[in-house]
Parts: sequence; C-alpha cells; structure tokens
Amino acid sequence: LGVVFDVSNLHAGSVVVANKPARVAALTADARSYLAAKHVSSAQLNALRSKLLFAYGQFLGCALRPALSVMQVASDLRAMRYAYDRSVAAALEFVCTYLQNAKPRSITFEDEVKPIVIFTDGAGGEDAPEGGYGIVICDTVTGFAEVFHGFVPQQLLSMWHKQVGEQLIGQIELFPLVAIKAHACQHMHNRRVVFFVDNEAAREGLVKAQSASPASQALICAFYEIEAQWPSFPWFARVPSHSNPADLPSRGDASRLAKALGASSRGDIGLPSSVMECLMSQA
Repeated sequence: LGVVFDVSNLHAGSVVVANKPARVAALTADARSYLAAKHVSSAQLNALRSKLLFAYGQFLGCALRPALSVMQVASDLRAMRYAYDRSVAAALEFVCTYLQNAKPRSITFEDEVKPIVIFTDGAGGEDAPEGGYGIVICDTVTGFAEVFHGFVPQQLLSMWHKQVGEQLIGQIELFPLVAIKAHACQHMHNRRVVFFVDNEAAREGLVKAQSASPASQALICAFYEIEAQWPSFPWFARVPSHSNPADLPSRGDASRLAKALGASSRGDIGLPSSVMECLMSQA
C-alpha cells in the first residue's frame, strides 16, 4: 500500500515506517507537472489530494495539513475548472519539498505517552497593551516548566493592520503558538503535545490548517513547516480565559505565575529569523 515497515530492530522494540520510493516519485512527479504547466483542473487536484490523504493517514503525519486544506478549497470548484493560482502553486511546492525531505518515522515501545502541556494567550489591546503574549510550557514527565512573555514584533503588527484592519486578536493568539513551536521543537519531537488555546478561531485554524485570513494562514503554515522538520503528536484544546495560566504573563505578570508554578521565567521568546522573514514575505 505504498508504505515500508522496517522490523529489523523489532526485537529491540523499534519499528521504522517510510514511504516507498515509487510512491514518493509518483506523487512528486504529479505535483511538479502541474507546477511546470502552471495549470491544473479541480478534478486533477482532487485526485492528487486523495493520494496525499492516503499517504497522510498512513505515514506523513499532520505537516501536510495546510497544503491539503488549500487543495480541498480549490478542488471543491466545478469539475475540470481551472484551479491553479498562487496558493495552489505554493501548496504544490510545499508538497514537493516535503515529500523529498520527509524522514522515516520511528515508533518504539518506549515512546513517552505522557504529554507536554502548553498554554498560550495573546492580548488584543482592550485592557492590556496590544500584542502582548504569554506562554506556559510544562513537561508532565520531568516536571520541567517555563514561562515566557513579551510582545509581537511591531513590524508584524503593522503589516497585519494593513492586511486585516484594527482587530488583530486572531493573529496575536496564533503568534505564541508559532513561537513556542519554533523554540521547543526539539523538546516536542516525537512527543504528545497538548496546546491549550483560549481563542476559538486560532484553535480551529490549527485543527483545520486553514484560515480565511491570509495573515492567519501564514502563521498556521509557519507552525506546520516547523512540524514537518520536527514531527510531534499535537492536540489543540480550548481553555477559557479565566482558566488560562498564560493570561497572567500576557498581561505582564509573569513573575507571579512562575513563582506559583515553581517555573523559570524566560522573558521574550522571539522568533527565528527564517520564520520572521517567511511571515514578512506575505506583505
């Protein structure tokens, strides 16, 4: 069915799962042919998406979600209708890159089942300075805990205001999720990770890997591009603001929360320059 299982180390409790080279070559060839022609019908796109969904369910994990979401929107058009546009081209490019670089997935009987738990929050400027964010990360295995707090870079806020308008809470809520994913991706690698988000639009966007807002979609894609390099098992849950510990650091009161949790207060987490450049390129 297009998947190879390496059981040579089964005696040691490890199984490695990978795509067959022929499957990778066929899927990549389809995507590249549409990119070269700069043309794809909705029917062709839906056929490729169906094949990718099959691979996605068997092996590839959730990193392909944004590309698959774009394909779904385009392929919902009338059959045989021209479906190639900038977003479809970007999705096809990502598919090609990911298929060529995706690493085999290793499954071991020693995989940790207890999760890393992350709470995030963003302040929209109503009763706190615009762009403030808070993050709490706790490893339920080791007891490791850290608190982060800071502000979304002003250049991002300015760009989002031009793209979105005055109300930026959706983008501000997504920012700390991208920031902590980039910062702690190696810690999260192959771990179960539960993200508690107190904004339903942000949570739903990450679950579906799709947003009607281009600014939010860029943040969602950034999250899943990091996920492609450092795969984990993410779960996105809703937490009310009054139950969200990250609400305190988002409003500048990180030290009190860190003391209560016995956690380290690390200040502003920032974004890697590569991620920042990617987000700014959406201007």
